[in-house]
Amino acid sequence: MRHRQNIKLGRITADPDLQPRTGVNLETVEEYADDMRRGVQFPPLVVFHDGKSTFWLTDGFHRFRAALATNAKTVLCEVRKGGKRDALLYSCGCNATHGQRRSKDDKWQAVSKLLKDKEWAKWSDREIAKRCHVGHPFVGRVRASLVPKTSEKTSSERRTYTTKHGKTAEMKTGKIGKSRSPAKPKMSLEDDWIMSALVEINKQICSLQKAHQTVTDFLRDRRHTLSSRWLGDMAKWLTYFAEVSEAASQTAETHPVET
Repeated sequence: MRHRQNIKLGRITADPDLQPRTGVNLETVEEYADDMRRGVQFPPLVVFHDGKSTFWLTDGFHRFRAALATNAKTVLCEVRKGGKRDALLYSCGCNATHGQRRSKDDKWQAVSKLLKDKEWAKWSDREIAKRCHVGHPFVGRVRASLVPKTSEKTSSERRTYTTKHGKTAEMKTGKIGKSRSPAKPKMSLEDDWIMSALVEINKQICSLQKAHQTVTDFLRDRRHTLSSRWLGDMAKWLTYFAEVSEAASQTAETHPVET
């Protein structure tokens, strides 16, 4: 049952939970306010009345803000019977055919409100889609995004069973049916020594190449001048070269190459 009447703006509750959109567009509010000052007639707001003193605003948040901006005392409303929960369900389908076009975030928010409710979440995707004026595949995507992936994976990879002694135990089943990784080939002592030597030689080559490139870049930089600071930097690099060369010599003596 519904009827229309002028209601004082102060008696209307614009609860953010009932906002059909993710936010209010201030430019739209200013545009509506200018139109109202010029005498443009807007559709009535939709409010739910709980039989007490509260009128829950569900459709027309931009128009409501615009009316406040014009210092209006009352506004025409379509009054429906119901409390806040009734208003919330209705708000999820608002603005589908009128007003500012709903964005994808607006639709996502509307569907999420129903899916996060214990009662409405039991509805089918088609029923929720009907209430929110969206396609049922869209509802399916939103529902899937709200399912915790970690808990789902954990429950599917663990099974409980009863042992022969009558006790309850838990078994991990996540790797059942999966092929094992091929075993790494065993290396002999000779192969192991060759691999270690190659790794060490590679490290020394990389160190020498890095040092050579750094000094080359240093010398190409024309900002350096023959100053005490420049000589000090050069001395540091020469010391570094000496350390690298000595390390390379020790490696060659320790692991001589057989001919």
